Amino acid sequence: MRTKLKGVALSIETIIIIVICAVVLVLIALFFPSIFNFTGSEIIFQGDLEKECLDWQKYDYDPAYFSEDFYPKLSARFGDASAARSYCATISVK
Repeated sequence: MRTKLKGVALSIETIIIIVICAVVLVLIALFFPSIFNFTGSEIIFQGDLEKECLDWQKYDYDPAYFSEDFYPKLSARFGDASAARSYCATISVK
């Protein structure tokens, strides 16, 4: 008489637990997308703002030199020269 060999099999309970864990991980990723965003784009954007502030500082933050053509990131972020000047004045020069 021949005996049947059973292979390694996962029980149905194990498969259900794996599916539940996968669903929970997807839900966490949907509710907290900033945790999984490793691009560093905010750091680059802050660097661009500081660069424009340092460039504008050469003109002593004169509103006459503030325009969207020369300082596009500052203009997009703050809109007017007075708000941009307030931000730029807080940046310490190293």
